[in-house]
Amino acid sequence: MDGRIVMISMHTCPLETPGGVKAGGMNVCVRELARALSQQGVALDIFTRWRGIDQAPQVELEEKARVIRLPAGPVAWVKKEELFGYLPDFLHSLQDFVQREGLRYGLVHGHYWLSGWIAAQLKAAWHIPMVQSFHTLGEVKNLAAGDEDEREPRLRIEHEREIVAQADVVIAADTTERDQLVELYGADPARIRMVPCGVDTELFRPIPRAEARGRLGLSLDEKIVLFVGRLEALKGLDTLFQAFTQVDGHFSRPPRLLVVGGDLAKEAPKFESLRRLAANLGIAERVSLLGMVEQPLLPYYYAAADVLAMPSYAESLGMVAIEAMACGTPVVVSRVGGLQHTVLDGETGYQVPPRNPQALAERLSQLLADPVLAARLGQQGIQRAAAYSWRLVAQGVLAVYQELGAVVPARRIMRESGNQ
Repeated sequence: MDGRIVMISMHTCPLETPGGVKAGGMNVCVRELARALSQQGVALDIFTRWRGIDQAPQVELEEKARVIRLPAGPVAWVKKEELFGYLPDFLHSLQDFVQREGLRYGLVHGHYWLSGWIAAQLKAAWHIPMVQSFHTLGEVKNLAAGDEDEREPRLRIEHEREIVAQADVVIAADTTERDQLVELYGADPARIRMVPCGVDTELFRPIPRAEARGRLGLSLDEKIVLFVGRLEALKGLDTLFQAFTQVDGHFSRPPRLLVVGGDLAKEAPKFESLRRLAANLGIAERVSLLGMVEQPLLPYYYAAADVLAMPSYAESLGMVAIEAMACGTPVVVSRVGGLQHTVLDGETGYQVPPRNPQALAERLSQLLADPVLAARLGQQGIQRAAAYSWRLVAQGVLAVYQELGAVVPARRIMRESGNQ
């Protein structure tokens, strides 16, 4: 059987900067997983939707890994809610490309439910095994939704159920996601494998705070709380803003909140809404909305912060928390989803109930007021994050591929490439 893998990331390109419109942890996960698999000798192609005429149709990630952008609908950014209608176009573009290039694949790996629809079609057409990673589940988001506007459509839920039934293996990040797949989607536990998300421990590493703040132009004598993520309601920024009003009375200089994430050009209404909320709460002068930050600069923000806050209402990956811990920064997170496994409560940070500003404020204040405690949790976080290196994660995913008989062993692939 051919050892080449096809990955599908239809709705978002793994090369895009996280923190923008619908670009977040999944982008990083797909990109870094592909790189790590390639370094272990696996040849793979990632297919995504072509979103701009300024984008190259193909980009080499590693020697054996590339990103291929395919036309499906307008060559422009499209709202995620409209992408389902372009799935047949994407499928046809992919099949045409594969036929034109004379390619063969041994396994298809879908990322997110839209890509899972494509993966299921390819499984049936090419008679190859299918692996699915959802990264986030519609039913879980709906359970955490505060109002109707935050709920995922039934269309998504129905197709997620079909994809769960069609996949040979569904990869879950942890026991919580595994249980959700079984209880909410009727998944067969025998076809679920657990492989966590990873972190680039070479990029995200401890940096002296003075160096990090100097690089970013931040003062050494102020307390800094950091938020990193998309500006979605489920990320809990409203709770964080409310909590932040309660952590300004214990210090000679009021703490500052840095919000990293969001596309200033495409999400202007969200930024304006957050500015109004900060003004109404009386914290506008202490909140900085920074927009997206390029990956090489992000470790400096983590290292510059006294504490990272992740007050999500639902979270499957918890990648931001892992990145912060890898930089030695203690974290305060909501007790939801994957964060319950990523963050060891009282050891690498604290877990608090979601939608609870007071509990969040208490833990943030505790870490801001006790540098010794913060440093201890930060050091333990570095050790914890080491278990999430992409090398180890890729080994787990590769074991799933090999279990399905779809990958030539890495040693053989590398020996063959060396003889070419």
